[in-house]
Formats: sequence, structure tokens, C-alpha cells
Amino acid sequence: MEVSKVSYEDFLAHRYEHVLCNTYTGKAYVLLNKTDMTKVSNKILSTVKLAATTKTMKPDKKTKVTLSKSLDMANVKKVTYLVSNKKVATVSSKGVVTCKKKGTVTVKVKVTLKNGKTKTLSMKVKINKK
Repeated sequence: MEVSKVSYEDFLAHRYEHVLCNTYTGKAYVLLNKTDMTKVSNKILSTVKLAATTKTMKPDKKTKVTLSKSLDMANVKKVTYLVSNKKVATVSSKGVVTCKKKGTVTVKVKVTLKNGKTKTLSMKVKINKK
């Protein structure tokens, strides 16, 4: 059995046999079997999406890569960013893309959940001339 924090909606939607309640915070934790844990994990992974998958920018401008609002960041351990061509654009550790010159780049976003599962997303940024 594994211990997992579940949302209130998931808690109401399922009948769990083993529930731990932290009386200090009032949060419920549920002991899940491996099958149920996989279902919860897959449901969380399905919410890992980008708010936008393409952007068109101009040189010397900045934009931020944002994740979908449906993702509960309490489940996220780490988010990393990588850009395909650093001569055209760069990306910070916070997801801020700085456009340098005309071209197209792909920003890869790797989201690591607290349970170790990962999902990689891509966003294309097209930089037009001034």
C-alpha cells in the first residue's frame, strides 16, 4: 500500500477503506493499492498541459511558458525548461523565454511529479523580424 494525498472530489468519488486524517491540517490521506495509485497518477498526468503550445514573438521580447490551470501544482516536484536553439532564444529556469533573433525554436518542458512520474511537453516559439 502507498500513501497518497487526494483531492476532495476524488475522495468523494471513491469509497476508500483506509483513510488517514491529519487532525492538525485537516487533510485526508488515503492508503491506495497499486492499481488505484496508478489510476490517480494517470489522472494527474492527464492534467499536465501547456496553456499555449505556440507563440509568435518579436526579437528582444519575452514570454513565459505557463502550465494549464487545471494542473494542481501541489503534485509537482520540479519543472525544467530547455530550448532547441540558444542563438535564437533562451529560456530561464522559471520558464521565461527571451527572444533574440528571427527563427523558430522549440521549448521542451519536463514536469516531474512528486511520485517520480514525468511528462515532457513542447511549445513552438516563432520569432519574426522587428
